[in-house]
Amino acid sequence: MFDSESLARVTGWVDELARAPHTVDGHAARAGVVRRIRDWAEAALAQVTLDAADLETSTGASTAGAVAFLQEAAGVSAREARTVVRRAEVIASVPAVGAALAQGDLSAAHADALARTVGRAARNVRNELLAHADTLLQQAGSMGVDDFARHCDTALRALEGDGGLAAHERMRRSSTFTQWTDRATGMYCGRFQMDPVRGATIRHAIARELDALMRDQRNTNDRSCEALLDELAAQALVNLVEHGHTHIRNGGRPNGAEVHVIIDHHTLVHELVGHQPNRTSVCELSDGTPIPAATARRLACNAGIIPVVLGGDSEVLDVGRAQRLATTAQRRAIRTMYRTCAAPGCDVAVDRCDIHHVLPFEQGGHTNLDNLVPACWRHHHLVHEGRWQLRIDPQRTITMVRPDGVTHSQTAHPAAARCRPGPGVGNSGSVQQEVRHHAVELGCVLELRPVPALIE
Repeated sequence: MFDSESLARVTGWVDELARAPHTVDGHAARAGVVRRIRDWAEAALAQVTLDAADLETSTGASTAGAVAFLQEAAGVSAREARTVVRRAEVIASVPAVGAALAQGDLSAAHADALARTVGRAARNVRNELLAHADTLLQQAGSMGVDDFARHCDTALRALEGDGGLAAHERMRRSSTFTQWTDRATGMYCGRFQMDPVRGATIRHAIARELDALMRDQRNTNDRSCEALLDELAAQALVNLVEHGHTHIRNGGRPNGAEVHVIIDHHTLVHELVGHQPNRTSVCELSDGTPIPAATARRLACNAGIIPVVLGGDSEVLDVGRAQRLATTAQRRAIRTMYRTCAAPGCDVAVDRCDIHHVLPFEQGGHTNLDNLVPACWRHHHLVHEGRWQLRIDPQRTITMVRPDGVTHSQTAHPAAARCRPGPGVGNSGSVQQEVRHHAVELGCVLELRPVPALIE
């Protein structure tokens, strides 16, 4: 890690920073070099942690532990220190992780995604997962951090052999909620951690209430957007609690909150606990968080059936010029195709995005599925006020073009990671012809409906 070869590599990267031209592309190159230097430094910090632990073991010195050591010696927070310790533990078990970090072939975010998955693994499968780490690392270079994290979780579920059921139950039992009043500020405070399904229930309920509050605040100019969202989110939580209690006191049942689950029809109907999911199995929340098929089937027990094949005859998804705003059915369809904003690399959840017309409605664009994508506030602003261009081809490959005409980024349709064509589904390039493959979406209001598979 600290040999002459490694230090020469870092020196070469610093030279690249100095020699890069002062152009947009040159600054992009600098950013890439800085990322490699940063990842080398993260690997170095993990190695220092390991060396300090080894020295403590060999000398019998008494210390406050690795986390406290990093807090004092490196000046990092306890949370950052715990992240470094997890990374160091993985490097100790799989030296290839540290080597890839030091050479700039692996980002610290990818290494930490692997470390988080290893940390969640039960003891009986942890060593087996670590034995597969080299194979996982080979695939990390072709994946974004979020996709790699999901890939690691999929590998863990396959090794556990129960579709993730045991891990999900551990998270349920570890769910907590604490509340207190801060004596210094007088503010009421709370902290909770919950399993993904209960967390999704809260997230979707607050998001829906927040949308309603935002519609009444569109002309408010006295706060930054972030501050306004924070305050309204707090009010949304209060409204949900108050309305729920009022409804119960009046003899009703608590208001339902939606939880959207994407699951293919075969998994929902046929897969049993302990059965290994096949290559095309999909069972996850709308943000891509995987859940056990058994949990999805439990949710389905309370679900109504909405007989919709997206793009089929059960419900019309294309409304042409008849109306400007996307219909509820179209929003449901888009939610099943995208986890996040359509802009390449953006991680804003789809539920917090606007629905954007690729060809603007004012210029003759239709409110049809093949002309609609989710766009977060920032990217929506870039396209409209910033004069960026967002293009989409028949396979829903997204291209972002800067105002100077230079392509900024391009990515294939993200549904490739979620929905895959079933038998008889080709690659004709027509969204309407390809969305007939049956998967289902559950809602915990609850709704159950087929969803699309677009591309391989």
